[in-house]
Amino acid sequence: MMNKVWLQWELDPPAFSVDEATRAYAEPLAAFRHHRLLREAIPAGAWTCTECGETRQVVFVADVDEIKQGYIACRDCGVTRLHPDQLNRVAFDTGRVLHYIFADTKLDVRQIVADRLWQIGRRTIATRSRELWFIRGFGPTFHADILRQLTTRPKTIVFTPSEATAHYWSRIIPNTIIALDNTVDREEYQLWLDWNAVDDRVLESEESTAPVLKPAAKRSSRTAKIERLVEEIKKHLRSAADHAQATSDREGCPTLLPRPTQEQLGSLAGMSKVDVSRCLKDDSANELRILWETAGDLNAILGLPFETFR
Repeated sequence: MMNKVWLQWELDPPAFSVDEATRAYAEPLAAFRHHRLLREAIPAGAWTCTECGETRQVVFVADVDEIKQGYIACRDCGVTRLHPDQLNRVAFDTGRVLHYIFADTKLDVRQIVADRLWQIGRRTIATRSRELWFIRGFGPTFHADILRQLTTRPKTIVFTPSEATAHYWSRIIPNTIIALDNTVDREEYQLWLDWNAVDDRVLESEESTAPVLKPAAKRSSRTAKIERLVEEIKKHLRSAADHAQATSDREGCPTLLPRPTQEQLGSLAGMSKVDVSRCLKDDSANELRILWETAGDLNAILGLPFETFR
């Protein structure tokens, strides 16, 4: 049940009906309610009929006391009056939740991308002082804004509500990403972050990407190759953006310009397929890897601020 609570934080809105919060989810939400980490949200505008399973728009009608009551109307089931607790909702107050869960850090909670990305503060993790950030949800509408913020902060530790979001962003940004549903413990009215588990996760991530020492000359050569590949991928992304726009105008639906193979990319940059593979795996090639993944994702291409490549 607690996993469902964390997943709900990813949704829009990240809300529960009052009925859910006080009944079905009363136990897992007890700490959130006790510490006032939930806020009032806009009442639901639609409701699923329990008889036919169809979702209907809620119509609000004032009664004799001028109190608005919600109703849904089904062709076969008739009119159903809904209890206010079924429509009134409470939602996660993300800023307050972050202040509470990360209270034992050097807090500087600030919203960076509206309702999606927050700076939390700093804490010493695995013997180093680290920046801590938080992402909620995923999708193309704010993908580029988050990418702009985090690609220049590869050492920042990023937290998400659920493992699902952590998995999604781990394929896009270079940061260590940790899901709260795996690291927050709960007991009655208390929630706390297991920092030992966080330390272990960070150490595990850093060990898996530990750099192998290279001779200086080879390092310099590899860096130059990575830079050439970045430029070629950026050229492809410009073409892919133009292609998507053109097909959208012509056919009503944008299509993806196929990403070049590693062999084709190497040919464009004047190097072998093996060179391309090694560059993509290089620890310093975060930008190259992100651009490479973006070139295969139409939604990411549509969302990227391509003026930065021109």
